[in-house]
Amino acid sequence: MSEILVDKISGKTSANAVTVTGENGSTQTSLQQGLAKAWVNFNGTGTVAIRTSMNVDSVTDNGTGDYTVNFTNNMSDGNYSPAAFAEQIVFHLGHTRTASAYQFRNIAHEASAQDITEVIGKSCGDLA
Repeated sequence: MSEILVDKISGKTSANAVTVTGENGSTQTSLQQGLAKAWVNFNGTGTVAIRTSMNVDSVTDNGTGDYTVNFTNNMSDGNYSPAAFAEQIVFHLGHTRTASAYQFRNIAHEASAQDITEVIGKSCGDLA
């Protein structure tokens, strides 16, 4: 088994352009574009508390089942792709999305917002 130990990967042509060949060998993907730029796992009941995260400064509890995830380092604009997950819950991400945060609501099957014990979210896009 081979092992590569590096502290930094830079593109040969452009330092911020590293591509990875896909599984079938015919397509390439930008490494930077394919990485999650922020993620969070938090308790959404009672006093909201982050269990673990990367590039998430805090989570704001806006009311029952309504949260805002605040980034440590901003995205370049509001055109990134946030996603949130919890068991048997549909998330409505139609609320505010800015370079510094995104807001979402937990909508249960009966269409009412509710707090959830474990909420997981991630964001993909360009950092500022």
